[in-house]
Amino acid sequence: MKMKNIQTIFSYIIFLFIVSSASAVELAEEPIQSRLQSNILFADESWEIGDSKTEENTKSDDIQYSSQTKKYSLGKAVLYSALLPGLGQRYVGKSTKSKVYFASEALTWAGYAAFSLMGKWKKDDLIDYAAVHASAQLEGKDDQFLDYVGFYNSLDEFNTLGRVTDRDREYYQSTAEFYWQWDSATNRETYKDIKNSSKEAYRRADFMIVIAIVNRLVSVIDVVRDVRSENKKVATNISSVEEKKYKLSINPLSNTTQVKLTIYPSF
Repeated sequence: MKMKNIQTIFSYIIFLFIVSSASAVELAEEPIQSRLQSNILFADESWEIGDSKTEENTKSDDIQYSSQTKKYSLGKAVLYSALLPGLGQRYVGKSTKSKVYFASEALTWAGYAAFSLMGKWKKDDLIDYAAVHASAQLEGKDDQFLDYVGFYNSLDEFNTLGRVTDRDREYYQSTAEFYWQWDSATNRETYKDIKNSSKEAYRRADFMIVIAIVNRLVSVIDVVRDVRSENKKVATNISSVEEKKYKLSINPLSNTTQVKLTIYPSF
C-alpha cells in the first residue's frame, strides 16, 4: 500500500514536469503569416509591400490631402473684407490678422459713437446756455443761425450791421422765435467756445467714418494677397501629388476594410 502511494506521487510529479515544459514552448510564426500581416499597396501601376495601416490613419491621410488642396474664392474673400474687415482673413484662415482687423473696426465705431454723443451733448449745452444768457430759442435752428447768435450781440445788431456788409443776407423779424440779446460779451465768447467744441466733436465722428472706409480698403488689399499666397501653396501641393491618381490598399486580415480604393481628384 505504501509502495502504491509512492508510485502515485511520482506519477504526479512527472505530469507536472511535462505540463510546465509544454507551456514553455513558443510556436514560431510561419513566413506566410507574417507576409499576410502587411498591406499590398498599388500606386502608379506598381505593387509595394508596406506596413499595414489602420482605417483611422487612412482617413486622416485623406482629410489632410483634402485640406491641402482647398482653394479659396477671391471674390468671396473680398466681399467678406468689404463688409467687415477681418472677416475675409478669417475665411482664409488668418485668425491673428482677423482679430486685429476686428479690434480696429470695433474701436473705430466706438470712437464714432463717442464723438457723436459728445457733439450732441455740447449742442444741448449750447442751446441751454443761449437760453439763459441771451434769451434765445435755438431748438431746431440750423447751424448758420447758431453762428449768427455767436457773432452778434443781438438780433437788432445782426439786422443793422450784418446787412450793411451783405444786403442779400436774410432779414429776421423781431419775434420771440428769432430774438436774442447777450447779457455780456464774455458769455457770448463762452457760447462760441461751446459751439466750436460741438462742431469739433462732430468732425471727429466724421473722421471715424473715413477710418472705417480706409480699414476696409486695407483689409481688401491684404486679403487679396493672402488668397493668392494660399492658393499658390495649394497649387504646389497639387503638383506634388499630381502623378498619384489612385491608391489600392488590400488587407485580407482587416476586420473592417479589406480592400480600399482611394482616387485623388485632379483640378
